[in-house]
Amino acid sequence: MIRDSQYRASGLRSGLFQIGEVRITPYACKILANAGMDARPLLGRHIAGDWGEVDARLERRNNKACQNFALVESRYRVMGRLLSIVTDGQRTTTTISASVEMSDITVTGEGRRRGIAQLTVEPAGGSPGTPTAALQ
Repeated sequence: MIRDSQYRASGLRSGLFQIGEVRITPYACKILANAGMDARPLLGRHIAGDWGEVDARLERRNNKACQNFALVESRYRVMGRLLSIVTDGQRTTTTISASVEMSDITVTGEGRRRGIAQLTVEPAGGSPGTPTAALQ
């Protein structure tokens, strides 16, 4: 699990809002790994207000949400697949998922989503930029 301060220490600058705990679905993790990408550039765009492939309505909603502590959603295309990055209104959790997975995510009785992995980054000396996931 990576929190805001750890990302900033790893080169992700602070932005318009906090991202909280970052979670990634297994399929989104696979897409990033197959593309040889790290999630940090997409998270950097997300917190900078570059919402990616969103319509004008969602762009306006996101811009207001940055100030009103509402949900913020960005969409980016990676290897032909649309990834969504969603930060909750409380700024405690940011989830990266593939758009096709959204219907497969369920909420358990404890309020935790099933089918979500926590994003980790390989330690120094490891394989930099490779996202890994451990299923909960």
